Amino acid sequence: MADLRRFVGIVLFMGLAGTWAAAEDVPTFLTFGDTPLKIVIKEWDADGFTFVITDTNSESELKWYDVPESEASRIQKLLGMGEEEETQSRTGETVVGESIWLTTSRKPIVGVVKPSPSPDYIVLDTASVKGFKIRVQDIKRREARTIYLDSVYSPEEIYAQKLDSKPPRSAQEHYEFAIMCQGYGLYQEAKGHLEIAQALDERYKERVAERIKELDDLIEKQSAETLAKEAKRAISAGKYDDALDIINKVKEFYGEDPVVLDLVAIIPEIEKKKKESIRRNVISSYYSYHDQFVRKIATGMISEGSELPGKLVYLKEGRSIKGMLESETPELLILKNDNREYRIEKTAIAEGGITDINLNTKKRKPSFDECRAYVTDPKGGITADILAAIAKAYNITTDEADEVWQDRLKETYVLKRGGSVIREASYTSLRSVSYGHGVWLRAGGSSSGVRTVGNAGNSGRGGSSSGSTTLETDPEKWWNAQPESTRVQLLTALSVEALFHVVSTDKIPCPQCGGKGATQSIGTQGTIEGKLCSYCRGLGHTIRLKYK
Repeated sequence: MADLRRFVGIVLFMGLAGTWAAAEDVPTFLTFGDTPLKIVIKEWDADGFTFVITDTNSESELKWYDVPESEASRIQKLLGMGEEEETQSRTGETVVGESIWLTTSRKPIVGVVKPSPSPDYIVLDTASVKGFKIRVQDIKRREARTIYLDSVYSPEEIYAQKLDSKPPRSAQEHYEFAIMCQGYGLYQEAKGHLEIAQALDERYKERVAERIKELDDLIEKQSAETLAKEAKRAISAGKYDDALDIINKVKEFYGEDPVVLDLVAIIPEIEKKKKESIRRNVISSYYSYHDQFVRKIATGMISEGSELPGKLVYLKEGRSIKGMLESETPELLILKNDNREYRIEKTAIAEGGITDINLNTKKRKPSFDECRAYVTDPKGGITADILAAIAKAYNITTDEADEVWQDRLKETYVLKRGGSVIREASYTSLRSVSYGHGVWLRAGGSSSGVRTVGNAGNSGRGGSSSGSTTLETDPEKWWNAQPESTRVQLLTALSVEALFHVVSTDKIPCPQCGGKGATQSIGTQGTIEGKLCSYCRGLGHTIRLKYK
């Protein structure tokens, strides 16, 4: 909403600069951030538009470059802008079309009118939409005009239309189709028609030989350009491995083509972007995977007993079979499950359909000591699980993931051309976690027994207090009695202090006793009874960690 208020303020300020003559009103909305703003467009041209904000009834002006690109494009299409501009024609072939002005637009929609099943609307093919239906009652004016065929239809669409209307049969007709296809950049189709032409009439062999050679060169160049576009799209999408694979393929098949040389020249930049992308993904993912695995051990189950190696086999028919591996040959896989033996022919197994599994399905809740050991293990445990998950997600090794994570706090400065120095982006985030009322286990806690504590404070009316409170001092029993949220909070704090870079360790006054370590209440005899605080257990505080 702050962004929207700032945006409306800019709009209202700009609206004071001047007004335009009124035109047909076009109601719509303008999206800024996540909030749509209801507006009525009054006037527009190539530079911008004026509109009235419905809620405030104030008139304003914006330039197209002040509006998000997607919004500007949507509004311009709504206003019928840009449709009459034609791209340069490949062949100069024309068709009779129409310019249609709507009651809500100043500029026409240009296209080819197609047969309509209803007199209530017309059907128009435009460059961006095929079969666009326009209600007759919304049309203000229509004019016939000559337009380039390829300003409305793609080369593939034109080719399909011509094949449907008059398919070539003779050698000459195939030759003419080849010339047409070459003009529209359909080089593979053109070559196909030439080959048919010379097959139908041997007199065409010499005539088409040189053109086929020319088409082979054009096909190769076009293929290289197509792959180059795919590589650039992959780069734009952040898929750097895909981009590098495409470039290597182009290098292999198209050698010294200028397009190839241009792509090869940007490989170092792609590698740099890939490295930075991996760095960003590893660091940001590490935090989320840490939270995920802490919650999993705190609330889930673990296997009871030793691992029992087995195989899970997926068959082509859709079934699956699991069991212990008895034996294996190039043709046969034999599994045993209890008293059953499965003899599986490998030709019946789906591709990649054999997976290693643990046949021991017995589960139990992990103890507090097991949970603590898991979340504080700097090599195995949660650390190994996080690195394995990241390595799988981003197609890198666990060593590479660990190196990025360990270097996350390093600050790198780059000297740019011109003498300026910039610091490379840092993807660490400052986070915090509190031990809560599990703070007594930070140093380990007592190992056994139940302690009764009384008379933590004994002043009051009528004499001394006799209050007492019973606190569980066995960590395991206390742990088993806690809700999931407390378990997750405690394990997160323990893990952070063991594995992360702790920026600060702050003592936060106990929310229950206010830092006194004890609570007071009025007893049955009117005396004030003091009891050891059940939240902080006399510490008077809990611990909050800030970490990276």
